[in-house]
Amino acid sequence: MVNESKQEQEPKLSGAFISVLIVGLFIVGSWLAIYFLFLSR
Repeated sequence: MVNESKQEQEPKLSGAFISVLIVGLFIVGSWLAIYFLFLSR
């Protein structure tokens, strides 16, 4: 039963990790875009 619960949690953890990466990349990308717009003024 312990192995079954671990196998069920693995996809959830990987999905959460991917979602965190996407959100982090979006925040960094938007910050860089605003930064470069500020420099170009």
